[in-house]
Amino acid sequence: MSPRSGNSSSTLLRGLTLLQRVSLADRPIRFSELREILPGATDTTISRLLQVLESEGYLKRAETSGYEPGDTFLSWIREVSDEDESFQSVAEKIVRKLCRASNESTAIAVFEGNRLRVVASETAEGAISVIRPNETLHFEGDHAGSLAALSLLTKPEQNDCIGDRYSRIGNAEELENSLSMTSEATPGPIFRDHSLSRPGICRIACPFQAGTKRGSLFFCLTETQADHQFDTLSDLLVLGRSELERANIE
Repeated sequence: MSPRSGNSSSTLLRGLTLLQRVSLADRPIRFSELREILPGATDTTISRLLQVLESEGYLKRAETSGYEPGDTFLSWIREVSDEDESFQSVAEKIVRKLCRASNESTAIAVFEGNRLRVVASETAEGAISVIRPNETLHFEGDHAGSLAALSLLTKPEQNDCIGDRYSRIGNAEELENSLSMTSEATPGPIFRDHSLSRPGICRIACPFQAGTKRGSLFFCLTETQADHQFDTLSDLLVLGRSELERANIE
């Protein structure tokens, strides 16, 4: 092998290493983190690799800071995949996208029988913490996320849920009052609550049905931020719901 071909192979391996690190992360990767995985490479070498990968669309700069997969890379992944995206992967992608676009904590919960399970969530840096993945979202009269999901159900289904161990709603009349109080007069519909257990905190949510999956997509944030950004956040939720409902998932 000639010296030039050896250098080319080394450059290719370094580029693939960078791609692998960024693609496996659940957030943008900073330059300093990429430097750690290529200890033998200079900052100049890493910068040149990143510039090439970015110019070809394999990586892109995140809106905040760092690098994330680019359109070329994502398109290639879709082409070589034999299977449609799972609901889990679609939900995780949408949560990441909305969390970054809004800088507010975001989550998606779906029905599993009479239980609402959080399938994806992300707490934005410096923002209010949100319920973690795989935890149960209880049915509460002051939680827009659970109420938005309940709004999708028939009356008998609602009664089954609020009569279950995961519910803190006493009866059908209490549920009806909570739904009425949290539903906003906007296209969607959009729900907003005023948390009793976490004063000053609220959730903005919308229901969705994607294939056989029913549930809600919601932000968790302060009342002040909700007042300032309600229209923008509502629009983001509607866009996220549309993306969920368009995905080819079961």
